[in-house]
Amino acid sequence: MDKINDISTHLLEFSKATDYKLMEAVDLKDPIKSVLDIAGAEMALNDILVDDATGGAPKVRWNKKYIEKILFNLVQNTIHAIGRKGRIKISAKDAGFYIELTARDTGCGISDENMNHAFEPFFTTKNGHSGVGLGLYIIKQLMTRMEKEF
Repeated sequence: MDKINDISTHLLEFSKATDYKLMEAVDLKDPIKSVLDIAGAEMALNDILVDDATGGAPKVRWNKKYIEKILFNLVQNTIHAIGRKGRIKISAKDAGFYIELTARDTGCGISDENMNHAFEPFFTTKNGHSGVGLGLYIIKQLMTRMEKEF
């Protein structure tokens, strides 16, 4: 019952409206944990394991909701790329002026041909399966918006 309450709390918090211009010190472990909690049931159903290597991740001055939405779309993409039985590794490190956040998965990857279109709206290779081709597009839009706000 506690797990259901935790997931419900994360979903409600994730879906709340927010001021996207609000910048704050964010410990990357917090939004990563929230997103992994939300996606946890889907990952468990598909036998996907997560290696969270963000233990030493630094704090960043950013908008927590942006980070959550970016991570959520990134994790959803990795889940869909894997399908069943796989692994996702999330890591973060201080790379000087910026933080390098990486999500690697054991999925099929993106071909060079498709990579040229990966950030276009509604571009998908899922052929009628889940997703409509907005995940990477949304990530790019949020990153661009954050660069402007920063």
